[in-house]
Amino acid sequence: MLKEKQKIKLSFSNYSDEIYEIKNKTIRLQKQIKLWKEKAELIQSQFDFTLPNYIIDEIISKEHSKNYSNLHTLINATVINNKLTKENGNIIKKIY
Repeated sequence: MLKEKQKIKLSFSNYSDEIYEIKNKTIRLQKQIKLWKEKAELIQSQFDFTLPNYIIDEIISKEHSKNYSNLHTLINATVINNKLTKENGNIIKKIY
C-alpha cells in the first residue's frame, strides 16, 4: 500500500509542470477571450445593425495590418448570402 502511494505521488509530481503549463495557457486564453469580447463590443457599438462574429473577428485580426481586402471579400459574401444588406456592407467598408 505504501509503495502504491509513493508511485502515485511520483506520478503526480511528474505531471506538475504540465499541469502548471496548462493552467497558464488557460489563463492566457481567458485573457484573450476577454480582450476579444471587449473589442467586439466596441466595434458592434459603432453600428445600428448586428455584425456577424466572423466579420468582427476579421476586423480584430487585421487591426494592426490595416489590410482589409479579405474583410471586404467577407462582407461581399455576407451580402450575397443575405446575412447583411448591401447598404450595411457599404457602411462597414467605409469605416474599414
